[in-house]
Amino acid sequence: MVPKHYSATDGRSVYWSLQFPSYFESTPKPKKGSRIVDDLKAVKILLERFREAVINGKILIISTAPFYEFIKKSQFDFFHSDSDGDEGIRRNSEMPKEDKTLILCEKKFGRRTFSEVSPFSRGCVRITVCDK
Repeated sequence: MVPKHYSATDGRSVYWSLQFPSYFESTPKPKKGSRIVDDLKAVKILLERFREAVINGKILIISTAPFYEFIKKSQFDFFHSDSDGDEGIRRNSEMPKEDKTLILCEKKFGRRTFSEVSPFSRGCVRITVCDK
């Protein structure tokens, strides 16, 4: 994987991993006993509520900002290797089936398979532009 900025015109998905956050501030310490899959479920619920509030105009300052279009046109998918499909968290083995860019390095590095136990994909959010 390589770093990439989200672009509404590019069409390619971007990924954010809970185990490898990409922001520069210090990482908040998780509560004791917290599992990544539980944290992923919490992020999913918060993001869905926030997205609904933005789209329904309940957060007025955002309704006129470019961020509104980002929220409106983006689809968020949540992945973890230990998921049983409950609560909208999908198995990360589905990622390369839906996004062939995750396995394009085969030509350069030889035949390799997508690792379901990779720390990056064990608690991962995919952000994709959609036409909603």
